[in-house]
Order: sequence, then structure tokens, then C-alpha cells
Amino acid sequence: MKVLLRIYIIIFLLLCLVSCTKAEKLPEYANIQLKDWSRKPHKLANYLGKVVILDYWASWCHNCKKAAPLISQLEDAYREKNVVVLGINTDDPRSVSVYQVKKIAAQFGITYNSLLDPRQVLAQAMEVSAQPALIFLDQEGKIFHRQYGLAAEDVPGLKKIINEKL
Repeated sequence: MKVLLRIYIIIFLLLCLVSCTKAEKLPEYANIQLKDWSRKPHKLANYLGKVVILDYWASWCHNCKKAAPLISQLEDAYREKNVVVLGINTDDPRSVSVYQVKKIAAQFGITYNSLLDPRQVLAQAMEVSAQPALIFLDQEGKIFHRQYGLAAEDVPGLKKIINEKL
């Protein structure tokens, strides 16, 4: 009986060890909650299993306006391929209201959902130092590409980077 109990304990400990080593800790930023224009909460952890493209932008950013249609092209190209594109707007609501941000997004040509990060909590956690910033997350929520600025000639290379992760 004691031998059987010891075997069960050893098996239990081995199973615990295996499950603990497989479960990797999510990056800190994965559980930061931001709201979209409809006040619906989002966490990057909700998108695990997908490649996520984050576009950090602001209403005052001229280069963000140039990048937005190119990012919309990426969204169109990968809509059916387990890729999510999210804008991360960093405007301060004291200077630009949510309604204005949504209107400016339409003027920029932003067709993808945007989350609001007015205190730049996610931006700081992801160490975003300029805008426009593109950050690509793999299916486990880890950063695999970071880029500041975007031009049309960058798009084929970005598609190659995304395709390698799919």
C-alpha cells in the first residue's frame, strides 16, 4: 500500500512539474486593460493564439496619418488568417475627446479597431518611444517585431515577417 501511495505521489509531482514548465508567464503588458471607442474593455491576453499588430498613433502625428492606410492594407490582407490589427491611440482626453479621436481616425483612413491609452500605460509597458510605432505580437503574446514609422516600401517585408509567424 505504501509503495502504491509513493508511486501516486511521484506521478503527481511529475505532472505538476510538466504543467509548470509548459505554462509560461505572460508578459506584463498582456493583462493591461484598455477600452475601445464604445468603452468595451480589451486585454492583449484576449488575443492569444493570434498574431497581433499594434499601431500606436495620435491625432497630432502627421506620420501616423501616412501610415494608417498601409496598416489598413495589412488588415485587409490578413483578415481571414488569424491576424488582428489594433490601433492604440495615445491622445490625452483633456485635449481631444473620444468623439474627435474617432472622427480623426476616419480621416486618417483607420479601418481597424482602436483602443484608448490616454495615460500611455500600455505604451510605457511596451517601451514605445515614438509614433507611429508598430509592434507585432506572436500567438503567445510576445513581441517579435518593432518598427517606428511606415512607408509603402516596408509593406512587403512586413508581410514576410507576418507570414513566418503564421
